[in-house]
Parts: sequence; structure tokens; C-alpha cells
Amino acid sequence: MVIGDTSLFAIEYFIETPHDDWLSGNFCYVVQGHRIGTYELPSSITAATTGIEFLLDNSGHRYMPKLLAVSPTEMFHTVHDALYKDDSRSTEVVIADGERFRRFQAIAKGSAICFDGWAAYLVESTTLERFVSNKSKGNHVDLLAVDLPPGLFDSVLRSFVTSIKQVPSRFW
Repeated sequence: MVIGDTSLFAIEYFIETPHDDWLSGNFCYVVQGHRIGTYELPSSITAATTGIEFLLDNSGHRYMPKLLAVSPTEMFHTVHDALYKDDSRSTEVVIADGERFRRFQAIAKGSAICFDGWAAYLVESTTLERFVSNKSKGNHVDLLAVDLPPGLFDSVLRSFVTSIKQVPSRFW
């Protein structure tokens, strides 16, 4: 099943049947026809849904004009390095950077095995949303940067959560 428009932003998923309370299947984002995540890897749809609900907590709080003023590559590295780079920053700075930049995460880390090795970030403005993602391949990183209509990302995520929560599970 696909929720959204694969030429812009969508979620592609499949729920295995029969299922018990824990929903398993396949899951990924599709951004301008490119899959973000490894759809073929079996994943927990329950965990992915829970992770998406955490991402939605940041809805309307992903504004930082300075990030939209730089190149998509610089935007990606600014956020990614603040969250994950192991460097000489003090513990206090690492904590502050985490609090400042975690709201831009577009993939809930640990929410679905299909996103292992992937990173994605979203920065909003009143006129657009910039989605940047990568899949690390050894020392090479493929960066995908896409400008989306404002509100599209959260709208697709909300539609996905609504659709999944129609499937009986003890988790909702």
C-alpha cells in the first residue's frame, strides 16, 4: 500500500498476514520516486508507527531559516554532525546540540530495521519543506535533497498512522 504521492513524498508499506498484536511487514519512504529505507527488509510496522508518532511531536517546530539558506549538503551535515559526530565537544555542548537539532530528524532512529544506515532530516518554512537524506555506502554518501510543499511530510505521516491504527493491535 502507498500513502502519499511517490513523485513527491509517500510511505510504502505492506503488513504480513496473519498477524498477531505486533504488526510486521515491509516499510519505507518514497521521495520523488527514490526509496528511502530498504523495503525488502522485514520490519516492525508497530515500531515504525510509534517512531512516526514521535516525529509528529515536532510538527510545526522544524523552522530554522539559517539551515534553509545553505546548500542541502551543508544542511545535512550541520544537523547530522550536531547529532552524531564524535568529536571534542563537551558533554554540555553535545546535550545542547541534541536538544537543538533532534527536531529535524525525519527518521525515528531504531524505529524500523529498514532504516539502518540511513539518515534523513526535514527543515520547514512557510513556503517549503526541505527533505535531505542519505544512505552511507562505505566512504561514499549518496545525498538526496528535495523541496516539498509545506505540510506534506506531516500530512503523509498522519495519514499513515491513521491507516495503521485501523488494524487491530493491543498497542493502540
